[in-house]
Amino acid sequence: MIRMELLNVRGREGVERSEPLMTTLLRYGKANSEVTILEGILPTRDYSCLFEAALDIFGADIYAYYYDLTFDETLRRHMMKPNRDDFGEADMRRWWVERDYLTAALVGYNGIVSERIFGAELSLDDAAVLIMADVAGIM
Repeated sequence: MIRMELLNVRGREGVERSEPLMTTLLRYGKANSEVTILEGILPTRDYSCLFEAALDIFGADIYAYYYDLTFDETLRRHMMKPNRDDFGEADMRRWWVERDYLTAALVGYNGIVSERIFGAELSLDDAAVLIMADVAGIM
């Protein structure tokens, strides 16, 4: 929402505009909230500084999740969303990064962040239950 709606940044474009604000919001979240959520499709090669900042701010208190879906499945799910007309297949193909795992981008940080990989068979409701269980464990 920050990138797409407030800053009008889509895909990999505009990282230099969005990353400083998102880093500031992480610091604000740490100072003012029990739980801070950084959510979005953030290509690791473009946002590695943001992820490193998150590690500096939160240390090991980070839970990462990745839905490992094919492009076709991602496109199918996008077509069911209310904002499906905001961008289409051509944009998504331009932005697509196969298996863009966070832990692969955090060289030197291995073991600090554990990343759960969800498959297509895991429903959104089941994923939410797993994430809530993790968050409940830190509160």
